[in-house]
Amino acid sequence: MNEKRIIQLAKEVGINLCGVTDKLDYPEVKVAIDAWVEKDFIPARYGKFREKKKKFASIQEKYPWARSIIACAISYNENNEVEVEGPYGEIAKYTARNYYAYLRSLMEKLVKKIQSETNSVYRYNIYTCYNNLPEKAIAVAAGIVSYAKNGTVMEKEFGSYTVLGEIITDLPLQIENKDLMRNLCGNCRICIEACPTDALNDEYKVNIPRCYQFISENEVEIIEPEKWGKKFYGCTICLDVCPVNKRSQEVVTHATDGVIGTKIGLHNFFSMNENDFKNYFKNNQVSMRTYKAILKNAELCKKAF
Repeated sequence: MNEKRIIQLAKEVGINLCGVTDKLDYPEVKVAIDAWVEKDFIPARYGKFREKKKKFASIQEKYPWARSIIACAISYNENNEVEVEGPYGEIAKYTARNYYAYLRSLMEKLVKKIQSETNSVYRYNIYTCYNNLPEKAIAVAAGIVSYAKNGTVMEKEFGSYTVLGEIITDLPLQIENKDLMRNLCGNCRICIEACPTDALNDEYKVNIPRCYQFISENEVEIIEPEKWGKKFYGCTICLDVCPVNKRSQEVVTHATDGVIGTKIGLHNFFSMNENDFKNYFKNNQVSMRTYKAILKNAELCKKAF
């Protein structure tokens, strides 16, 4: 089966971006991690990640049977606004629904279509969200995105408002000859200048301990709290100010897992105990975090009103 047909099948199941690569080793990722560690851009709590960087950068080492990777992405640039009464906290757009679970379900459909057309059962692993793969590097190698200065990846139609997924397979695939996607950032520095904690730079690297996204996820002190605003979970300032993202296409998905919207009433949250918290955010990424981590965010949100 060739890459062009796989892309067609991916679109049929609702995947916005798809490409294939047979690049299974990413030594440049190891080099980048070394540079991050040297600058203390990777938190100490990511110790295992630091230690396993070589394995992280090599698909071949983890999966010696692999022959290619199908890189997929869907847009989450969807209207998830909700009305709440009284003081509220803002939830990052990508967390309004569980888009990772939705993408996984679409990739499972894609696998079935490929199996049906090839009349074969092949080996594959599907990955989305917090996996042990160099996701961005894979998506770039597959030609579906380019790196962005906001630390994510970017595509001209959907901008940076995408979540990524991968299908590692032993299926022999005919891969199209293609150039890497042209970088869309150029000399633009809007996201770098907009970051409230100076966590971004021109080297396309994120100083993770200073990033409000990381801080919102963990039981760590909030730096420069006067700039926190109404963040309940996540931070997408660097994405929202991006000119490419501002003109990116809006979508309507059928993601039904973990639907919470982009706001939560603070009175509602403060009435929850830890079990209530887990139940409310069940099937959503927020439930991966501790109650104490989110509580610290909410306490600071309250001061914005």
